[in-house]
Amino acid sequence: MAYRNRIRTLPPRSVEPSRRPLPSPLSAGGETGASASAAGCLRGGSRGAIGGLVVAVLGASGPAWAGVSPAWDLSMPVSAEAGGSGGAFRGTPNALENVLASTAILALETRYDGIADAIWIPNEGFGFGASAVDSRTGPVTLGLRYRWSRRADLALGPGEGPGWQVPGADEENQADTHALAAGLALADPNRRFAVGISGLRWFRFAALGNDGEGWRLGGSLAGRPHDTVTLSAAASLPLATSGALGGEDLPWVEGGVRWQPLDALAFLADALLPLPARAPEIAVGSEWIAGDLVPLRAGWSRSAGWESDHATAGIGLLYDPLELAYAVRVDVRDPGGPLHLVSIRLRL
Repeated sequence: MAYRNRIRTLPPRSVEPSRRPLPSPLSAGGETGASASAAGCLRGGSRGAIGGLVVAVLGASGPAWAGVSPAWDLSMPVSAEAGGSGGAFRGTPNALENVLASTAILALETRYDGIADAIWIPNEGFGFGASAVDSRTGPVTLGLRYRWSRRADLALGPGEGPGWQVPGADEENQADTHALAAGLALADPNRRFAVGISGLRWFRFAALGNDGEGWRLGGSLAGRPHDTVTLSAAASLPLATSGALGGEDLPWVEGGVRWQPLDALAFLADALLPLPARAPEIAVGSEWIAGDLVPLRAGWSRSAGWESDHATAGIGLLYDPLELAYAVRVDVRDPGGPLHLVSIRLRL
C-alpha cells in the first residue's frame, strides 16, 4: 500500500485508513512564509505555509507570503519590519525582501544594509535567514538573501495520517527548505528611476519523499515620482522546477507603493497576481515612528486563493545604526495559530 510517496508494507490488521483527505501540493506547501526580520510566510500544516524567508522566503496570505510558490512559501518570508505592516514591502526601498521581489527599488537609496531574521509558528515550523545589500560601492546595487526553514508538511490529528498509519505512531512529514536569492539593480544618477533583475535557487527535502527544487528569474522597474512616493512593478517566472511541488511554482506579476507624507508616518500597499490570472494577493499597512525611537506597525493581508484574511501588528526599537523588530500575524478566520517574526538590522 502506498504511504505518500514511499511504499510501506504492514500487517492487514495493524493499520487503519486515515480520515483526513490528502491536501494538494499547493496546500501542503502552505499559504506563505518569514525572516528573522519577519519575513516570509506560512501558516504551515495542512492549511498553509511558512513564508517567508523571505526563501518565500517570505512571505508569505497576502503578497508578502503568497501561497503561489513553494519556494516563496517555505523559505523567503518577510521580515518583522514588513510583517508588522501587513507584509507590504514592494514599495519600500530599504526592504531587503526586495532582493527577490522588486529588486530595482533597492537602488533608489544609497547604503550598506544587512538584516537577520527568524519566523516561528507554534507547533508548525520555524526558519532563519539573512540578507545584505550594497548600493554604495559602485553604480550597480547588489543584494543577496539566504533562507532556511523547517516545518511539518501536514498537520496530523490523533490517530490520523497521510494514507495509512500505524495506530498510535507519530508520523510527520517534516520538510526542510533552503533558498538563495541574488539581485542586481541600476539607477539613474539622481536615483529617481531604476531597473533590476533577480534569481532564486531553492531546494526542498521532505521526510516522506515530497522533495522538490527549482529556479526563479525576475525583472523589475521602480521609481520615485515624488519625494513622498516610491513605487515598483515586477514579474517573475519559474525555471526548471521539479518534484511534487514543482507544478505549483507559478509565474506572477507584482507591485507596490509607499506614501510617506511625514518623516515618521508611512502607508503601504502591495499586490501580487499569479498567472494565468487568478485571485490576487493583496496587503496594506502603515508605520509610525514614535519619538524617532519606537516604530509601531499595523496591517492587513488578503490571500484570496486561500480565502483567508490576516491582521498584523509590530513594534520595533531604533538605535542608529541598529533596529530591532517584532511582528505577529493572526488569521482572522482561524486565530488558533499566530505567526511570530523577529529581526535585527544593521544599516550604514
